[in-house]
Amino acid sequence: MKEWLTLSDTTRGPRALCLRCEDLTKKQLHTTIPGAHGSIIATIWQTVTSEAGQWARLTGEESRWVRRTETVPSLAQLEGYIDDIAAW
Repeated sequence: MKEWLTLSDTTRGPRALCLRCEDLTKKQLHTTIPGAHGSIIATIWQTVTSEAGQWARLTGEESRWVRRTETVPSLAQLEGYIDDIAAW
């Protein structure tokens, strides 16, 4: 029988990405390159908002932060959002 994932299991990837990116400059976080679909931080943001959307559908509760925005939050804000998802 498969075990159900816990919320903390689903936040390991985005959390690891944030930790890996802590030493990058703002310019590096927002840089895009040919062949990539957006910047590093935009990719992490998309991952976090997708995860929040999945849990909102499963639980019927929306996150306390707006996940449908064009403005990409800072790395520190993303880490806070990841903590929110893990505590859901």
